Amino acid sequence: MKYDIDQAHVQVELANGAVVICRPVPPYTTHDVLKAVPEPSYPYVDIQSAAGGSENRPALRESPEWDKYQAQLREHRLALQQAVIEHELSYGIVAWKFPGMDKFAKMPPDGWEPDEYIRKHCGVADETSQDAWRIQFIKYVLIATDADDDKINKVIHDVAAPPTREELEAALRPFASTEPTEPQQSQ
Repeated sequence: MKYDIDQAHVQVELANGAVVICRPVPPYTTHDVLKAVPEPSYPYVDIQSAAGGSENRPALRESPEWDKYQAQLREHRLALQQAVIEHELSYGIVAWKFPGMDKFAKMPPDGWEPDEYIRKHCGVADETSQDAWRIQFIKYVLIATDADDDKINKVIHDVAAPPTREELEAALRPFASTEPTEPQQSQ
């Protein structure tokens, strides 16, 4: 059996009228991204012994080495989160089409760059690759609302819609009693 990748694509309409073609992101691709962002090493310090030798020991909490390590961990978590978000958007969003466009696009319009505010406050580099511009365009232009983000993430993370009331009732019907019940008297 041949698997057609296009079968997994879903079109999502966003608040700004754009139609986005999305697909689920295979979970193991995200694991590879996690491995690519190395965690900082636990700090060790040399301790001088009374006999004149030294030992390499784990840094104590509240030491300068520990504080530096904690700052590195915070930076690592942010970098990891950013890498996962960018991977999921890059893989999960296949193409988009704004109202008035004839064809779906996979890249931002020629010459598009983030505005000054985004550059200054969101850490967007001045010179970057086309793939990076694509991610910036997706994050700062295409996904305009939290609702848009939710819609796209449901496809990217392959989240099924919650069952409707009718589906729940149908699923529970075999377990429902047909006999009328009366409240039990407490003794």
